[in-house]
Amino acid sequence: MQILDSKIKNYYFVIAFIILEAFTAVYWHDNFDQMLANHAEDLQKESRTAFLNTLTSFGLIAQTYVDQVVNQPDIKYILRQSQDSAGVRTSQAILNKKLANSYHLVLRQGVREMYFFNHQNQLINRFYEQSRMNPTIEVRTPYSVKLANTKQIPLYGFEENRVFNGFRYVFPVKDSTQISLGVVSLDVDFNTIRKQMYHTYPKSTTLIINRNNIRSSSMRNSVGAYQRTDIHAQYIVESKVAQEDEKINTDSITLGTKKQINKILQVLAFESINSQKTFTLNVPVRGQFYAVSFIPILNFEKVQIAYLVTYVVDNEYAQIESYFYSRMAFSTIILLLIVAFVNFELRSIFRIRQKNRELEFTTNNLRHSDLTKERFLSFIAEDLKNPFPFMIGYAKAVVDEYDVLSDDKKREFVHIILNAAESGSHLVENLLEWSRLQREEFQPNPEEFNVAEVIDM
Repeated sequence: MQILDSKIKNYYFVIAFIILEAFTAVYWHDNFDQMLANHAEDLQKESRTAFLNTLTSFGLIAQTYVDQVVNQPDIKYILRQSQDSAGVRTSQAILNKKLANSYHLVLRQGVREMYFFNHQNQLINRFYEQSRMNPTIEVRTPYSVKLANTKQIPLYGFEENRVFNGFRYVFPVKDSTQISLGVVSLDVDFNTIRKQMYHTYPKSTTLIINRNNIRSSSMRNSVGAYQRTDIHAQYIVESKVAQEDEKINTDSITLGTKKQINKILQVLAFESINSQKTFTLNVPVRGQFYAVSFIPILNFEKVQIAYLVTYVVDNEYAQIESYFYSRMAFSTIILLLIVAFVNFELRSIFRIRQKNRELEFTTNNLRHSDLTKERFLSFIAEDLKNPFPFMIGYAKAVVDEYDVLSDDKKREFVHIILNAAESGSHLVENLLEWSRLQREEFQPNPEEFNVAEVIDM
């Protein structure tokens, strides 16, 4: 029974350990998730900050060009004369001559294209690349141009439906009386942004664009400009960026490694990429962890149409993971020691209580035995006392009246004294036997006898 009780108690302790270990695992897992979330947030912040700083630097270049070149009286005069179709055709050649040299300067600083629109959102002129100014190409009026012409405020942001997508800096142009003359737009493609960004943030970056946001007409006019990304079938990447990736290996991430990462991301990022939220995934490749951050890019209409994707060699993830497993192991050892100590202490308490119960039981037995002995001895004392008055009385009668008593009387008195003495002797012998039984000194003395004779009796 004690063995069974012990097994049951051990079972309880095992259950208690499992429950405590489960709570500990949940606690450390939550702690691990929080550390990973903080780490991911730091990576995202670094990437986003470097990206925004790069955009700001190009914005300053664009702002400076507009202030020092476009907002000059002669350029404003040309724009004032371009408010109808006839004026647009006349102004194109003049703008080419006036702005050719200055455009070459901002072109070297990273501005890829420059557009002039009048107040009616008609294209006046388009500058792009050194040898291709004033092209005869139909340009759809961008939403950003319409918005800047309407609100008369400078804007910058991502604009889709363009070959080699990038960021557009749009500035309204006004005359001295604050009457709108139109807008000028300076555009920087993403590959230029990425190269500039690398100077302050030497990580591998790319821009993946949701193909649903690229108009079919734009896609037809941009054959070869895009290719499907390895990350998700719904997203495309500029071919120029992909070609640059083959030449640049940043942060010890080779093109082969990036392709392996993207292959794994096809599964890991399948659901998250549709959430249109910032997220970071840790991808293991050949024993090394890589953190891939996805930062959503919004257009002028505040619609998410692309992701800035950053690849980082993530050595800190292994450290966080090692910290998690070491804390789990340490907690398990501490729990085992605590449970073992509690088990030992409770067993000691149980043993002491068992000894106390046994001692109490023995004490009660002794108390009962003493009480029994006292009663027994009181009975024996009475039985032992009873024969002696007879013996003394008859012996005294014999002594005092010896000469008077007859021989028969004397014989009778002597028999009475003898019987009383024998009775007392048997009583003493029984008392001695009882005493030996109490002291467990009784030695059995078996004897053979005929059962039939006993029955016959």
